[in-house]
Amino acid sequence: MKSQICWYLPHPFNQKILHLRLSPQDPWQPYTSFPEYCLPDYEIKAGSKGYHTMQVLLAQGWELVPSNFGTSLSDYWPLEA
Repeated sequence: MKSQICWYLPHPFNQKILHLRLSPQDPWQPYTSFPEYCLPDYEIKAGSKGYHTMQVLLAQGWELVPSNFGTSLSDYWPLEA
C-alpha cells in the first residue's frame, strides 16, 4: 500500500496543514510528527504548512487523498483537548 497525504483542518487550528499516514489503516498525523519526511516550510506569508513536504512526497509516489477523507476527528492522532 502507498503512504498517503491529506490536507486536514484539525481543531483548534485555523489553517489546513499537511497530514501523513504510512498506510490506510494508520491514523492521520501532522507532517511535523514525521521528522524523517518533514521538510522546512517555504518562507511565504500565510503559506500552507507542509507544502514543500507535499511536493517532495508526491514526487516519491505518495498518494494524495481528498480532504473529505481526512476530516473525521477519529482519524486524527493525537486528539487534542
